[in-house]
Amino acid sequence: MPLFFVLRDSGGNTAATLGMMAVMLPVFFLGMYEKNGQPMEKLLSYYVQSRFLRPKIRPYKTNNYYAILMKGGMTHDSVLEKDR
Repeated sequence: MPLFFVLRDSGGNTAATLGMMAVMLPVFFLGMYEKNGQPMEKLLSYYVQSRFLRPKIRPYKTNNYYAILMKGGMTHDSVLEKDR
């Protein structure tokens, strides 16, 4: 709204209206966008959390039982003791 009054003094009503529409349309489309029932604000917050706020490397370690079987039947306990 303030953009309209700033542009109206220098360019007239038509230029001010077009300038206001050019600024408002992208914001309007972001407000109306939904994906899987979630608004754009939620999607952006999830993106920021996963990209910047949460750690990249997971803090836990998994045991690959398939690799244990392929090594020739080593027992689970001996593999765990080797990792410690």
